[in-house]
Amino acid sequence: MKNNDQLKEILENHPEIYHEVLDIFKKADVALNWLKTPKRSLNWAPPISIIKDNPEKIMDLLYRIKTGDLS
Repeated sequence: MKNNDQLKEILENHPEIYHEVLDIFKKADVALNWLKTPKRSLNWAPPISIIKDNPEKIMDLLYRIKTGDLS
């Protein structure tokens, strides 16, 4: 399975997150790596692990990355 197909499958219920991660990271493999890597701002959870319960936290983090607010 190609990275873009895998990314689509993971985010099939969250098209806004799919489009945002590709807009920011440009490549599916980079976006997948970001989704699977623990983030300090998510209490060291990888975004992929909270996507079902808290997609708004992921969108907030992506917005902060996009606008340069890394506080």
